[in-house]
Amino acid sequence: MNKQVLLDGFFHGDPHPGNVLVDLDTGNIVFLDLGMMGQMTDEQRMALFDIMWSLKYGESRDLTNILLRLSTQYKEFDEDDLNREIDRLVQRHVIYAESTPDLSMIVQEALNLLYKYGLQLDRSLTIALKSLMQTEELMRTLAPDLSFLNAAVEEVQEVIINQVQSDAVYEGIKKQGIRTAKNLVVNWPKWQRAAGRWAEQLESGSLSMKLDTRELNQNIENVNKSLNHSVRSVVVGLLIVGMLLGSAIVSLAPLENLRFLDFLPYDVFIIIFIIAAILALG
Repeated sequence: MNKQVLLDGFFHGDPHPGNVLVDLDTGNIVFLDLGMMGQMTDEQRMALFDIMWSLKYGESRDLTNILLRLSTQYKEFDEDDLNREIDRLVQRHVIYAESTPDLSMIVQEALNLLYKYGLQLDRSLTIALKSLMQTEELMRTLAPDLSFLNAAVEEVQEVIINQVQSDAVYEGIKKQGIRTAKNLVVNWPKWQRAAGRWAEQLESGSLSMKLDTRELNQNIENVNKSLNHSVRSVVVGLLIVGMLLGSAIVSLAPLENLRFLDFLPYDVFIIIFIIAAILALG
């Protein structure tokens, strides 16, 4: 189930004991009743692995951020309060737990907290967590002392390490190269016909092009705003640098050479700088 959920992204959504058989002759695991199947994107799989990782290593802040990213908000809430409650949950069940962490209990309490704060977890992830919780129950029956959470994270870590080894990287590049070549071959007739039509239009002098400029003016305006903001920032920066350099030079000059500035109040210099900054920003 770990592989199905965390690596394949296509998994059995209800793996309770009545839906799982073991072939004693071959050691194969057989899943029955495929009426509830789950599917996740690569981003969702990595997010779920991130949840498991954060739980294993007691990273409550990361866990809160992941849950917020994967949830839909339907009412206002205090994020700091939620983070404190998630932190207490992690400390109670993981960091200071007297026994093996219970994933089912952790997930159930976390979902209750999300509901309390007006957050709803993505449905696909909810089904995936349910499958992992049921798998944990099976594992606890067969091996009570084994931590399902640790086993799941270590299994995915091993797969990730294998994927970045040289042979696996080479095979990945080779597969991508073959896929790219296949796409070139498949699309070549279409591109050839299109090139032929363009050549005929060019020879007959009837080559036409359609330009959609509806968003061009807006894009140009945005670019101008960005450039103006950048230029103003540079000017203000130069003013500040000039003041710093001027201050440094003045501080090195003999005091008797600066007597002519005694009649000017200190505020005058500040006002001059503010006026220069306003002119630069205007």
